Amino acid sequence: APGADELARRQAHALSPEQQAMLARWGYPYVFDTFTFHITLTGKLDGEALEQARAGIAAFADPLRGQPMPVPGVSVYVQPEAGADFIAARHYRFDGGQVDAAGAAYLEGPAAA
Repeated sequence: APGADELARRQAHALSPEQQAMLARWGYPYVFDTFTFHITLTGKLDGEALEQARAGIAAFADPLRGQPMPVPGVSVYVQPEAGADFIAARHYRFDGGQVDAAGAAYLEGPAAA
């Protein structure tokens, strides 16, 4: 469950009543039909820092546009506690296999860790 600081930070945004309920239940307001895939690469950036980040990402990503990118599976990461680094917990291969990683114990809940 999200802590009071996390709830306050998230509720500072204009959330619908449905999003507020999801935040309270799941710790994140954008789940199920309100979820949009995204990858967070940085914290909030403005001005020159934003332009530098865009240029750096473009320098890496632009040559890859239009190239095949096989994706053999997905991985689940966990954050053991607020503010901690995320760690890999489990890798799911699209052939049906899976491999546990360092954070696998956290998938069963805090008591298992």
